Amino acid sequence: MARCLERKIRLLISLPTQLSYFKGAGKSLRQKLGNVEAKKVLMRAVYLFSIGGNDYFDLYSQNPHATQSYRRQYVGIVIGNLTNVLKEKYSLGGRKIACQNAGPLGCLPAMKARNPQLGSKCAEEPSDLARLHNRALANVLKKLETKVPGFKYSIFDYYSALGDRVNNPSKYAKYAKLPLITPYLHPAYRQYTDEANFASAGAGALVGTYQGSVVDLHAQLRYFKNLIGLLRQKLGDAQATTLLGRAVYLFSIGTNDYIAPYASSRLGLLSHSREEYVDMVIGNLTIVIKEIHKNRGRKFGFQSLPPLGYLPSPRALNLIAVTEELAASVILQNKALSGVLVKLERQLKGFRYSMVN
Repeated sequence: MARCLERKIRLLISLPTQLSYFKGAGKSLRQKLGNVEAKKVLMRAVYLFSIGGNDYFDLYSQNPHATQSYRRQYVGIVIGNLTNVLKEKYSLGGRKIACQNAGPLGCLPAMKARNPQLGSKCAEEPSDLARLHNRALANVLKKLETKVPGFKYSIFDYYSALGDRVNNPSKYAKYAKLPLITPYLHPAYRQYTDEANFASAGAGALVGTYQGSVVDLHAQLRYFKNLIGLLRQKLGDAQATTLLGRAVYLFSIGTNDYIAPYASSRLGLLSHSREEYVDMVIGNLTIVIKEIHKNRGRKFGFQSLPPLGYLPSPRALNLIAVTEELAASVILQNKALSGVLVKLERQLKGFRYSMVN
């Protein structure tokens, strides 16, 4: 979730901040190995960059109708910040750079959810930003290689690679010898009589968790109900009901609900007690589970929350109180979820579940 540009988002480590950490690591190397050996290590190292997509997601979210001129200026600022960091890396001994360009942003589920009128198509404006960025990035790296002695680079064309996966998903599933679980908002929407994927990176059980940037759990439920209608049209009521009853419904959600309140804009939620907040998260999840059961879902799989205090984003806050609060919330959430599932197994006919710790 990092960005080239500085933003007042407390859980992100911006690129300039990452550079300051790198300088600290370089200092530690020199203290441990001496200047000569440290310089050799820094020159042999390969520096990997995959950044920029979040900057353009921000721009499109805040100003979706920006003019082409403004977009070009914005890309110039992003590339300028990245170029400054690359030059700093070089001055500190870095010589080998590997960059991943920006992917087709308009094909991301969050972008497609913002543009439901497009149907199976991708949003063109965000992908246009990515293309502008990729051309500018290639030009800058080529100039640096020409002008800066010893500077070497490689670019991974993520835009084309991801685009191929979007347009030809079954090819990659076949190579991996895995079944393809098609995303519901996949541009090549066809049929979902085998599996369907409603997940959205960054989503939570609460509607307000990263609202506007994700497909929240209740929106995912609406998509599931839409899918039921399609299944009944394709298979008939009896066969669709049988399929829904045989399916296994997998949930891995909640992490973002507990991290998001510390990401600047939703600090108001911290006014809730820990118990109240966990009740809100579990309550929303329980509503969705019951709705799926009402629509013939019977077999469920859940993943408990990990120790969130060890994740990079909370650690970026450098606040012991935050990591301790997250640890306590995770314990309470996992205990509450386990208790709710036991109750649901008694209350809902045919309900079965498994929980991975």
